[in-house]
Amino acid sequence: MSEEVKLSEVMEEERKLDEKLQVDSKQGVSVKKKEKAWLNLVEAAKGLARTDEEKEEARLKLVGTAEKLARTAKEKERVRLKLVGTAEKLARTEKEKERVRLKLVGTAKDLARTAKEKEETRVKLVKTAENLARTAKEKERVRLKLVEVTKKLARTAKEKERVRLKLVGIAKKLARTAKEKERVRLKLAEVTKNLAKIAKEKERVRLKLVKTAEKLARTEKEKEGVRLKLVGTAKKLAQTEKEKERVRLELVGTAEKLAETAKKEEMFFNELEKVNKELKNLDLVKTDFLNMVSHELKTPLTAMSAHLEILEDERIDSDGNSQVNKSIYAIKRNNKQLGMLISNLLEISRIQSRTLELNIEKLDAAKVAFEVIDDLEALMELDKVKIIKKCNKVPKVSVDRQRLVEVFNNLLSNAIKFTDKGYIRIGCKKKGEFVVFNITDTGMGIKKEQISHLFDKFYQASDNSIKHGGTGLGLPITKQLLELQGGDLSVKSVYGKGSTFTIRLPIKYKESKEYVSFGAGKEGEKSAVIGIRKEGGAK
Repeated sequence: MSEEVKLSEVMEEERKLDEKLQVDSKQGVSVKKKEKAWLNLVEAAKGLARTDEEKEEARLKLVGTAEKLARTAKEKERVRLKLVGTAEKLARTEKEKERVRLKLVGTAKDLARTAKEKEETRVKLVKTAENLARTAKEKERVRLKLVEVTKKLARTAKEKERVRLKLVGIAKKLARTAKEKERVRLKLAEVTKNLAKIAKEKERVRLKLVKTAEKLARTEKEKEGVRLKLVGTAKKLAQTEKEKERVRLELVGTAEKLAETAKKEEMFFNELEKVNKELKNLDLVKTDFLNMVSHELKTPLTAMSAHLEILEDERIDSDGNSQVNKSIYAIKRNNKQLGMLISNLLEISRIQSRTLELNIEKLDAAKVAFEVIDDLEALMELDKVKIIKKCNKVPKVSVDRQRLVEVFNNLLSNAIKFTDKGYIRIGCKKKGEFVVFNITDTGMGIKKEQISHLFDKFYQASDNSIKHGGTGLGLPITKQLLELQGGDLSVKSVYGKGSTFTIRLPIKYKESKEYVSFGAGKEGEKSAVIGIRKEGGAK
């Protein structure tokens, strides 16, 4: 601040000198005075120069001081960061200490619980030891009683010999029983190997196993009787200590043999149960597979039927003589046959697996039969065959509508298929508690030796199967469906002249022996499921 004042004073003095020089020049001041003034100005300038050097030196000092201060600030920042890191480490250490403390507290609690459990265990062991001591005393008391009883069992030598002979006889009987059981076991093992045969064979084997199980039950009762006899005999024995020990050992051996036999029987029945479960699982897998295949095949058939209906509605030639109409007719007929084949496969699977549902209702069977005939006439060529419908007025029957349609469809389709010319007549009448339908055709007929096999699954007459095809499932399914609803199917035929199939339908539903029970289905209907007990309500 003082330097600035000095500078301003010098400048003020210079200004005054200039003004004075101007005045002097005007007044004619001499050059000497001007020179003197100039020298004063030079001195003042030198003084100012020295002041600038001092200012520069002071500035440099300030710069050095500022740099020192900057270095000090950096040091402070570094120290601060170190302190922050140390504080964080200390915080983490505190957390670790807290965690360790909590662990130690938990361990202490666990140790306390363990000590408590040890004390409880010790108390239990003490009680157990006391109980064992009491048990030992009881055993000793019982042993003394037994000794006392055995001392009272003294008998003469003759009595002992008689008892010995009885025991020998009993042992021989037990040996024969063991051999008999072994023979039965071998038979059952042989039976289990044959369980993979067809359903009819499995049913026969099941009946054999039931009979065998009854025999084994009787054997168990006999063994129990023998055991009771042995116990009674042992109580009556009056022998020396040596004789009693021998008898005891024999009884122990017999008991061990009986236990071993019972164990083997249990193992055998467990194995048999396992085989039965595997067979049931195989039946379920087969049923699921058939259901899946039937569903996958029916889906494209349904689509084909829909497209055929569209083509039939939009066909050009309405008189039915064009090639297009004939092709549509052939496709529809084959589509119908394929659908029936799939339905038959699914139906036989449900019957075998006992999962078939029946919805029993009162209906007009003649009306159902005529509806089936109308559908078949639209699908099959009947130029040379006449269908005659002749039904008396009959009461309604109690059957499943869908299954009845299948029955008429199978029988009428067969009649049309195997009748090249002539007629097919369907008639009905009431007979007792049944409505009887007769389906008569003038087809090729059936040979006498073939009639007994006609309702066997997959059976076909050789000369018929070549010409007309088929699977041999339609008639067996038809007969089983009728029997399950309390009806029946029979046939009479003359080879070369024709056949008559007779259907009997119940007016009042009677539960088939194949059913366990039935419950209510839709309103006014009944529902029955093979092999499933139902307490009520539809499945």
